[in-house]
Amino acid sequence: MKVTMLILLLCLVLAVSARGGAGGRGGGGRNSGGRSSGGRSAGGRSSGGSRGGSRSIGTSRSAPSRSISRAASKSHARAPAKPAVRNPPRVQPRPAAPKPSFRAPPKLQPKPAPPRPVSPSKPISKPKAPSPPKVVPKPQPKPAPPKPVTPPKPIAKPVPPKAPSPPKVVPKPQPKPASPKPVTPSKPIAKPSPPKAAPKPQPKPAPPKPVTPPKPITKPAPAKAPSPPKAPTPPKVVPKPQPKPSVAKAAVKTPVKPVVAPVNVQKAVPVKVETKPPTGSVTVNQNFASNGVKKISVDANKNVFQSKDGKHSVDVNAQATKIQSKAQGNPKTDVTVGGQYSYNTDKTSITASANGKPRQGVDLNVDASHTVLQSKNGRHSVDVTASAAKHVGGEQGTTKTDLTMGGQYKYNNDKTQVTASANTKPGQGVDLKLGAEHNVWQSANQRHSIVGNAEVSKHMGGPLGNEKAQVDFGGKYKYEGDKTQFTAGVNGSPGKGATASVEARHNLYQSVDKRTRVDVSGGVSQQIGGPSGNSRPDANIGISLTHDLP
Repeated sequence: MKVTMLILLLCLVLAVSARGGAGGRGGGGRNSGGRSSGGRSAGGRSSGGSRGGSRSIGTSRSAPSRSISRAASKSHARAPAKPAVRNPPRVQPRPAAPKPSFRAPPKLQPKPAPPRPVSPSKPISKPKAPSPPKVVPKPQPKPAPPKPVTPPKPIAKPVPPKAPSPPKVVPKPQPKPASPKPVTPSKPIAKPSPPKAAPKPQPKPAPPKPVTPPKPITKPAPAKAPSPPKAPTPPKVVPKPQPKPSVAKAAVKTPVKPVVAPVNVQKAVPVKVETKPPTGSVTVNQNFASNGVKKISVDANKNVFQSKDGKHSVDVNAQATKIQSKAQGNPKTDVTVGGQYSYNTDKTSITASANGKPRQGVDLNVDASHTVLQSKNGRHSVDVTASAAKHVGGEQGTTKTDLTMGGQYKYNNDKTQVTASANTKPGQGVDLKLGAEHNVWQSANQRHSIVGNAEVSKHMGGPLGNEKAQVDFGGKYKYEGDKTQFTAGVNGSPGKGATASVEARHNLYQSVDKRTRVDVSGGVSQQIGGPSGNSRPDANIGISLTHDLP
């Protein structure tokens, strides 16, 4: 384009110069060919010529100008190519003004603007189309609230995965439109976007997809319909408790029932007694014998300390006894005070005790036993035992320590128990014993039972030497009820007769908390046969009051 413009300018300059030459030739002038020669003579030296001409001619100043133009035109005619080429470039920078006139049309070059639309890279990006989806997600959150409206939460869980799928597609185009956002001209392009409303119906089908799950949600809604039948079920339960209050009214008549609450507390107390045998109790016993002897006694014991694991315990005890008879009159009361330490585990048991009477010294005893062997079923066991006894102080003074050591075998079955033991004292021989007990019969309610027993004992060695074996056997009947216990039995040995006895015990009163009891007991015994023959029956009866300490 520039080349063409330059060619046009050259043509114009040549045309103008041609017209000027023609005019010069038409006017004529003698001094046109005077001193003017070369390019600079026209502008510089020609002026000198003009001055000379003016002086010679003496005319007006216009005459020399014509001579100059003519001289110039003639010079151009003589060398048209060189001066024409040099003069026009000097003229070219001045007519630069026409260039902007030609530059104005480039402003009108919006015709090449179509190449700008040719830059369809922007429409090719097609993020402009997703720009409407930006409007689409806004309605999407609106359907979001119906999702919480759906009560069945488990059904709502499958719905969210469907909803998140479209938003995932939306963010992907979003980064692409980020570049067009700075391009403001894209906004006018957005105006044609409305005709592209066609994509808008596309998001519209997207919401119907979540709409489809609510339809199954409506199906569980009828499932809620069975809930009303559940409502009628409670009224069925209501009439049932209605007759119950009538029974409660009858129960109200017995005021003792409210005391049942402490009964539970009391039940916990005997449990403590089982875990802690010496929990503490006070017993007052009055006994009357057939021979006129009266005996009254008071026994008290209290657990002072017990470890958390129940292995260690310390108990204190006290006993006061008074016996009255016609022969002895009214003797003094016999008082005994003592204490005991116990250590018990599954296999080991140790007991140390000290008991004394005022001005009669103290009796010290230590007993220990340990299970050496026990079968898996717990029926067979072998134990070793040891004991030591000593009296200190009092009228007897201090005695030697009496040591006893031995061993024992036990067999325990549901109905049979067998015990074999051997005990010895240093320098006094060995005592052997074998005993057995068997439950011959037992009632279904386990209250009635008949038991037979037998025992064989013999002393060997020591100062007494070997003694004959002594055999004892017998049997007894037992009845154990809630308040009554009864026992009748016979025991004897060959050549020594037998002893028959009957004992009974009955609970007269028991407090609601079962801490206080009043019992009555009695018994009769008689020696039958043997060297001394039959003896008179020996009967006794007594009453006791027992209170368990907390």
